[in-house]
Amino acid sequence: MRGGNSGVSTLVRPPRPAEARWIPVWPAYAAAIWVVTYVVWVFLDIAGHVLSGDYIADPMLAAVLADSVLRAVSGILILATVRSWRFTVPDGLMLLLAWAAAGGSLAFPLYKTARFALAANYLADPWPAPYLTTALVGLSMGALLFVTAAVSFLNRSNAPRRWAILGLFLGFFVMYLPVSHW
Repeated sequence: MRGGNSGVSTLVRPPRPAEARWIPVWPAYAAAIWVVTYVVWVFLDIAGHVLSGDYIADPMLAAVLADSVLRAVSGILILATVRSWRFTVPDGLMLLLAWAAAGGSLAFPLYKTARFALAANYLADPWPAPYLTTALVGLSMGALLFVTAAVSFLNRSNAPRRWAILGLFLGFFVMYLPVSHW
């Protein structure tokens, strides 16, 4: 072939040999179990506040409910990466959705950490609670599971990596909206 171009796009990566890939499926199942546990815990916590007569501000309640619904959707998306019904969705779109779920799960831990770092330099208002809380530890563990599952799916997929990067930013943006009101 003349010109040195073999006709292969540089934006599409060739598949790697199976032995060179890290492709476990347990992170997706662990992330789905974590989501179920998280959503049940949040709804039981809200029910406890309502039944005890505690007042929850409407914007806070709406943000927590939106966060829980988005996390439940993220759990379904990450579970879809290892189930047979994922083949109804093209690889690029599935990669975008898996990384959006991972990016969304990273939103709160990164937001809280950045706000603490900025407050230490007097560039932002301090966070109203201690840094290391059960919520931060639990959400960070969930984020680690989601990112691990997304990396595993990235290695199983032949879709271009640009879908993963776009999905990561999409997840940050979508999950930042409810988190930014905390």
